[in-house]
Parts: sequence; C-alpha cells; structure tokens
Amino acid sequence: MTMWARHASRMVALSARCLSAQSSSTRLPQAISLRDGFKKINEPWSPHVGGDINDMQIKLVKLEGEFVWHDHTDEDELFLVHKGAIRMHMRDPSDATKETHVDVHEGQYIIVPRLLEHKPAAIGDAPAEVILMEPKTTLNTGSAADSSEAVDRGLTKEELKTI
Repeated sequence: MTMWARHASRMVALSARCLSAQSSSTRLPQAISLRDGFKKINEPWSPHVGGDINDMQIKLVKLEGEFVWHDHTDEDELFLVHKGAIRMHMRDPSDATKETHVDVHEGQYIIVPRLLEHKPAAIGDAPAEVILMEPKTTLNTGSAADSSEAVDRGLTKEELKTI
C-alpha cells in the first residue's frame, strides 16, 4: 500500500471516529488510570490511544530496546516518561553523520520537532512506559514506515487500539 493510500485510509477511519465521538460528547469525563492502561499493552512499540484532544491524541506505549530511525514531515511529538527511562537519539539536521542523545527519566518529557530524525530507545532491561501526545495523523514510524527494518519487525501501526 502506498503512503498516500495509507494516509487516505487513516483519514476515513479518523472521520468515522470523529462522528462517533460527536454523538457521545454529552458524556461527562472520567478519570483514566495510567496503571490500568499500561497493563492492557502487551506488545512493545504498539501505541494505544488513551484519548483525543481536539486534533491531538494521547497515546500510551511501552518501549523495549531500540526503535527505527525516522522523522515526521508534519508532526511534532511529545514523549512523557511515566515509568523507566528512554534515550532519544537524534541526528543533526545540518549533518546527518553527527548524532547526539538526550536521556529522559520518569516524570520528564522531551518534544521532538517535525523533520528531526530520531530513534527512541528504552534504557535498561525493563520496558519504559511512555505517554505520547501528537496529532491524530501521526504514523508511529513516520518516514521509515516502508523501510525493511520497520516492515521486518512489524513496527508500523496504522490501526491503533484504544485503551
């Protein structure tokens, strides 16, 4: 499936969800347990939607090991570490041969701007629990969606489960 076909498919699904959400907008909000939400996630690198805020989504994901290098053409991403720690590897936009990283610990977050090539990784042996905040249109593997590594590891998640 081409990138454009994937995007169109995601937009149709998103439109259906928006219509559904509008009909249920009269419900009162409820507290959501992060602990219970993360218990429902069994697969690392598989974001689950925890909620929608305007054109953004709150996603819960467990990180284990390293992800793939990628960027997002149109989306910034916020990574808030709930449990454990992550290392955000980044490539210098002016010289892709130069890499750096930032360690992000429990209670800390990092915002990765659009077009910055990055690779998140869990620090340590235990999975890190991370809350993402990003536009609803964000594909988790971004520019690497069709890369052999993302495909071989089954990392690209076009349809997200909801917590």
